[in-house]
Amino acid sequence: ASKIEEGRSNLMNTGLFNFVDTRIDDSSFPSLTIEYSFVERWNIWPLPIIEIDEPNINQWLDNPSFSKLNYGFRLMLANLGGRNERLRILAKAGNEQSLNVSIQSPYFGRSKTVRAGMQYSLDRTRSRAYATRVNEQVFIKTPDSFISREYMFALGLDYRPELYGFHRFRISYNYN
Repeated sequence: ASKIEEGRSNLMNTGLFNFVDTRIDDSSFPSLTIEYSFVERWNIWPLPIIEIDEPNINQWLDNPSFSKLNYGFRLMLANLGGRNERLRILAKAGNEQSLNVSIQSPYFGRSKTVRAGMQYSLDRTRSRAYATRVNEQVFIKTPDSFISREYMFALGLDYRPELYGFHRFRISYNYN
């Protein structure tokens, strides 16, 4: 029973399934039939983003405005080819603007133990907190240009020599 549960747990840990159920048929004892049934994980996850561009909701409620909202979407595509590859995209507009793209390949090589990945990120904002007065943050805002820009590019390799062992090598370039 413990080996059957370990097999079920290993299937869940692949990230490919939402549910894995096990059924054991011992009607033809001494032979056993073990049946696993799967509910595959959704492949496409679109999520909207709506953020208030204030330190807290109370300050926004004092003077609510759509110009103080950041909006966009997050899209995750997983296992489209059936090999556990992943693509993540985040796009956000407003006073804080972001574009993030992350790609992970399926495991490759003869033993399927190595996976490559790439990530790109661009973040920029029109306002930044620089002080605190009367227990509230004070912001510098530039409506016509961006006060800060952050870029990041990364490449990485994942090595998984065994089921419960995992190593990651990553090199990145950051510009702030």
